[in-house]
Amino acid sequence: QGQMPVIYVVAENLFSLLGKTLNDKELEDICFEFGLEVETTTYKDMPHRDIVEEYKEDELVFKVEVPANRIDLLCVEGLAEAMRCYLQLAEPSIFKVVPLEKKETIIVEESCNQIRPFIVGAVLRGVKFNPKNYNSFISLQDKLHENYCRKRTLVAIGTHDLDTIKGPITYKALPPKEIIFTALHQTKDMDVTELFSVLEKDLKLRNYLGIIRDSPVYPVIYDAEGHVLSLPPIINGERTKLKMTTTNVFIESTATDLSRAKANLQALVCMFAQYCEKPFTVEPVEVVAVDKSVHQYPDLTYKEMKLDIDYAKQLSGVDDLQPADIQKYLLKMGMHSKPAEDGKMVVEIPPTRGDILHQCDIIEDLIIGYGINRIPARLPKTHTIGKQLPINMFSDLIRREFAFAGFDECVTFSLISKEDQSNCFLKPLDTKEVVQIKNPKTAEFQIIRTSMLPSILKCVSANRTAKLPLKIFEVNDVVKKDPESDTGASNQRNVCAAFSNTKSGLENIHGLLDLLMLKLKIPFSSDNGYSLRAAQEDHFMKGLQADILFHGEPIGQMGIIHPEVLKKFEISYPV
Repeated sequence: QGQMPVIYVVAENLFSLLGKTLNDKELEDICFEFGLEVETTTYKDMPHRDIVEEYKEDELVFKVEVPANRIDLLCVEGLAEAMRCYLQLAEPSIFKVVPLEKKETIIVEESCNQIRPFIVGAVLRGVKFNPKNYNSFISLQDKLHENYCRKRTLVAIGTHDLDTIKGPITYKALPPKEIIFTALHQTKDMDVTELFSVLEKDLKLRNYLGIIRDSPVYPVIYDAEGHVLSLPPIINGERTKLKMTTTNVFIESTATDLSRAKANLQALVCMFAQYCEKPFTVEPVEVVAVDKSVHQYPDLTYKEMKLDIDYAKQLSGVDDLQPADIQKYLLKMGMHSKPAEDGKMVVEIPPTRGDILHQCDIIEDLIIGYGINRIPARLPKTHTIGKQLPINMFSDLIRREFAFAGFDECVTFSLISKEDQSNCFLKPLDTKEVVQIKNPKTAEFQIIRTSMLPSILKCVSANRTAKLPLKIFEVNDVVKKDPESDTGASNQRNVCAAFSNTKSGLENIHGLLDLLMLKLKIPFSSDNGYSLRAAQEDHFMKGLQADILFHGEPIGQMGIIHPEVLKKFEISYPV
């Protein structure tokens, strides 16, 4: 998690597609200039490698780290295309959609809106597969699924032998018991409930079952004869599976995010259109939406974007950039461009580059094409001295004193569940005060905490088997709704400390409070310092709680947590 995607490229395959052989050092230097990190290894050391008879165990392999935004580089075909342009061995390939009178059609039914509403498709005609490009094709789908598709939660790709399908194709959602088919690598028909029990034992596919398991209906794709093509995002049907002998490939991609589905499809078809009977051409698929509107995919339009030359000079630090230079360097990055009026350039963005959204993205590629190491180093025009924010400096001082007092610091998530909030304070959630997450991915992260107390209690609960006494604290932010803030909410830095032992130990927390005030040189005084007064909070025990006042205004609380709260957090000892 948090790592860049990694692809393993067999050197012989890369050099064959590149049309040029490079030694290890040359390739490493070129990739570094391009913004990629490369390591050398051998075929036998590749993880999860696909068996290809042409490769020997000691075959040279390059391990390439690819930036997460460059999905066009997740296969050897995309890497070779980028390298050819960068080394000026060839101009960028031009991808086209073949105009057809009769297209493959996908009809979307309204039931899909309940679970996975979008679908896109394309056809690669006359593909010539061999063991190398076939495995690369399957590997690219896996890489897209794991990274850009967020483990199939946002987008799932299905590839099929078109010659086994009779259109039109229907995309619908049905209860699992009503979906019966022979899944990929299975030998008999099963309904989806039975299929899931089988797939639970599959080390790879079982990770995806939870995406749709709790839904009353599951998405499914049928052809005109009622054969199941796919149960997205889990598995394809055995009947339409791709084989090495397949020549016509039907690609469907279902999604919860349409823009990602389109970008994903464009990358996939562009990388492998070179193997079609007519290279770099793709046949379109028509999708009839629920509202009967008709959409054609993929969209391989070359979008135009204007680049301000002065802005490019300012941002890149290269003052002598001329239109001809910009054309040359952008062509190295796979983009055609031409001068326009008013000191601007018109840049053609290829359909493989969905990551280019702004002039800044073009300038980044321009700098790579120019050569990052060629940019002259110079001192900034304005000199500033950085320093720590006062609130962070103050927080560090508090952490230091609490640590000296024998308390261990914990760092918890700012997001908590609604249940944790209501369990902690023994009352329903106050939606007027709490900032809620609109579409939470998990029940653990539904709201932003308004108090540190639920987080600290969860930490105590997680460490309930630790040696007593347990002394922990946290200095961090809470968030509350704030109508006067630009964002409608504001952060507030809080400190919370907890002491847990076989006895209550409230005096330890009282002593910590006194220590903090002593270090801050705040006297114990109701007029010009801090003081305590009896409090009446449900989550503390009656008569064993207090409000902390500063100049007569409440700034905090302390007390012994009510046994009912402890029970809800499964804590056995007083806190």
